[in-house]
Amino acid sequence: MTQKRMFKVIAPMDTEGGGTYWLRCGTGFVNKDNSINIYLDALPLKQKGDDVKLQLREFTEDELRERAEKKATYASRGSLGSGINFAPPVNGNGAGAGAVDSVPF
Repeated sequence: MTQKRMFKVIAPMDTEGGGTYWLRCGTGFVNKDNSINIYLDALPLKQKGDDVKLQLREFTEDELRERAEKKATYASRGSLGSGINFAPPVNGNGAGAGAVDSVPF
């Protein structure tokens, strides 16, 4: 099975010292029709009269490998896809084990 092409969305940001760093803004995925969906986590502000610039860069093999390894460690800890169970254990009278009457929820 081939790896689906993935992109990182980045934007050049000016520093006060005159340098530039790249802000990771989101992720992009290629669809079956070769169009790309982009999911943004952040949107950079306009700087010094310049337009807002976003770039797509394809993930490298190393980045994809690191991502897969990190995902595997989440799965081994049981923190990926296990869901969250908010229901407290119920004692004999139907209340949660640590239930307090003054708490409205």
